[in-house]
Amino acid sequence: MVTAAGIVYVKLMSSLLNEGTDMSYMSDEELRERMREVMEGQNVRTMMKEAQSEYVRARKAGTVSGRETVDLEEE
Repeated sequence: MVTAAGIVYVKLMSSLLNEGTDMSYMSDEELRERMREVMEGQNVRTMMKEAQSEYVRARKAGTVSGRETVDLEEE
C-alpha cells in the first residue's frame, strides 16, 4: 500500500512541478481533483498486487521479517 501511494504521490508532485504549480496555493479540493486525475492514469490494483508479490518474495528470501518497526524522531 505504501509503495503504491508513494508512486502516485511522486507522479502528482512531478506533474505539479513540471507545470510550475505551487501546491501551497491550491485548495484541498483542487489538490484532490489533481490526485484523481493522476490516479485515473494508474492501475492501482496492479501496483498493489505487484507490491504484495515483492513483499512475499522478500519474506521468503528472509530480507524482511514482517516485524519491522520505524523509530520516529521528534522535530
